[in-house]
Amino acid sequence: MNIKMTVFLKKFFTVFIILWMVFLNTLVSEAFWFKSRKTPKDTSAYKLNYINIDWWQNFNDPYLQGYIVQAVKNNQDLRIATLKVEEYRQYIKQQFGYELPALGVGANYLGLKTPDDVSQESLLNFSSSSYALPFTAQYEADLLLKNRDKTKSTSVLYRAQRFQEKAAYIAICTDVATVYINILKSDKLIELQEELIAVRKDELLRIEKRHARGLATAMQVNTYRQNYQTAQNDLDSLLKNRDTMLNQLAVLIGEPPSCSQCLKKGTLDCFEFCGVLPECVPSDVIFSRPDVLAFEEQLKGAKIDIRVARKEFFPRFNIYGVLGFNTIAPDPFWSWDGSFAFLLAGATQDIFYGGRKIANLRIKQNKYNQIFEQYKQTNLKAVQEVNDSLYAIKYDTDVDETTFDKLELQKVNFCHFCKKYNQGVISCPDLLAEKEKLLSLQMEKTDSKTSRLINYLSLYKAAGGKL
Repeated sequence: MNIKMTVFLKKFFTVFIILWMVFLNTLVSEAFWFKSRKTPKDTSAYKLNYINIDWWQNFNDPYLQGYIVQAVKNNQDLRIATLKVEEYRQYIKQQFGYELPALGVGANYLGLKTPDDVSQESLLNFSSSSYALPFTAQYEADLLLKNRDKTKSTSVLYRAQRFQEKAAYIAICTDVATVYINILKSDKLIELQEELIAVRKDELLRIEKRHARGLATAMQVNTYRQNYQTAQNDLDSLLKNRDTMLNQLAVLIGEPPSCSQCLKKGTLDCFEFCGVLPECVPSDVIFSRPDVLAFEEQLKGAKIDIRVARKEFFPRFNIYGVLGFNTIAPDPFWSWDGSFAFLLAGATQDIFYGGRKIANLRIKQNKYNQIFEQYKQTNLKAVQEVNDSLYAIKYDTDVDETTFDKLELQKVNFCHFCKKYNQGVISCPDLLAEKEKLLSLQMEKTDSKTSRLINYLSLYKAAGGKL
């Protein structure tokens, strides 16, 4: 091995060792970075922390919390949200790869045909079939930390995606509870509607008997028959809505719609919120909503992107080296004397880029401004949703209490009418008319109670599950 080759190899391997040390240093530091931001284990128990599962115990129902847990485990939309988070986590690893040296090896075949009048001596005894095995090393020295910033930007987007995942879990669980409460409402309304149909059927039979005796006109009979048919149509609509909501609940908890009729349910009479609601929600809770935090992370990422766009104006520092072995030379394949190698290190500066870098910087700045405006709008919307929910709870609670008082008064009146009917003071149609009023108020109470309960869910969602 000649002296020049020895000197070159020393320089080459010196640079190679430096690159390898940079690689190991970056790898170790990144390992600690990933460890400090290690993704929590993807388990259903961990996901339950997203939705504050203990809060759902405030509802006096034996099935609601089970359906919410089942939705966390089996809902397909939530699985997609989780997979999206994993996708962004892989983006971090992908971007981190640009910070590390790239090492490669190639296997090449060279087929050579020479003119017949060319002597072998002039070709330096080259073989007509040769092979080359080059090892390459390439590294962009991140002196300006441009690639480091790109990795940070990707990690920020990953954290934003985790907050969006949490928002998806809260939204789905709220949907499950809302649909479930509406199913209980439909069951109660169906029960009352069947009683109303029985009353109107009794009224229709009585008016038909009176018409047969000449004591009622045909128009009166038609009016009662229309009332009876209207009640039947209303019952069919309630049954249709309940079956539709059962299908929705089945899909939300990850079950096929064919199993919807087998879902267990409680009753609206026993369903009640037993917890304590705050009179006001602290601003810290409002601004800790997942969507607000997601926009905060996006703002951080957009700010880093602006910094990266500015660094694009500076030179790039690249190191490139090749060490190859071949059969072209007469020396043995693995011989140092027959190998070829070169090392290239330098800076590259773009002189004219068609305005693309300036446009890219302005695009990143514009994107940052857009996200900032969206962030402010999200903050305002968060405060609005919390206030709207608190106002709705206050006024719907008053309406529900007033409706309850009206219902209690009507129950007392109906008891008096029953006594009068038993004493023969009033007729049966008068008693049936009072029963209709009672059923109507019971339906109104069902609607008011349902609205009040759903407002609790709206507040839970508006507060990001922190109640």
